[in-house]
Amino acid sequence: MCVVLGPAGKKLPVAWLADLAEVPRSTLKNAASRDSLSYDVAWQIAGLFEDDRASTAEWLRKGTHRAPARPRMVSVGSSKTQSAGVITQRPDRAERLAGVAARAFALVVRAADRLEEGGGTKPGKRQLGDALLAFASELMRNEFVHTPALIAVAQRLIEGANPPDVATIAGAVYDVLAGSPRARTAEGRRDLALALTGLAKQLAEARFPRTHGLLDLARLLLHEESAIL
Repeated sequence: MCVVLGPAGKKLPVAWLADLAEVPRSTLKNAASRDSLSYDVAWQIAGLFEDDRASTAEWLRKGTHRAPARPRMVSVGSSKTQSAGVITQRPDRAERLAGVAARAFALVVRAADRLEEGGGTKPGKRQLGDALLAFASELMRNEFVHTPALIAVAQRLIEGANPPDVATIAGAVYDVLAGSPRARTAEGRRDLALALTGLAKQLAEARFPRTHGLLDLARLLLHEESAIL
């Protein structure tokens, strides 16, 4: 599995990687236990990078070719372009972090939407807004910029009259982290990790699914374990 994640990223949680690559968790866990990737799974994971996809898939499977060096960022356009993986390259480290964080948050919101489609009980938009407002307020307290726009998105969720879609929510998260100088410092990344932990716990208490991705991201930030970030 070290070949898949790279030496610096070998502790990246398998479940989180599976969610990011949109492959079944059980499939990736089985591959990890066998220390072998099928081409289809490798192709999906390779889609997380801007590098040549075929070469990246071969690197993931066999360790041949050059390791990928340009992670894709989350799209802040429509949900259709997000699903299609139309993503703009962002080489800056803070922007890479912003893309991963926005995508992890979008996974939570999309999973909640799918529960509603399946007839389950959907966590309320007000609860989502409350959690996002607390997250934005914590970032503002720690001198992250562009938080007023994120607060405005949270308030729209709370009020419920004109709730933002997933792309708008993810875009607001992205803009705060990509545009803030604090996200480029070790101290700021620690502050972000603590804010993400609080956000994930509040969402989990409201029964939002897939909050583990936010907690995993917080842990990776605290321990600087992933080259992707």
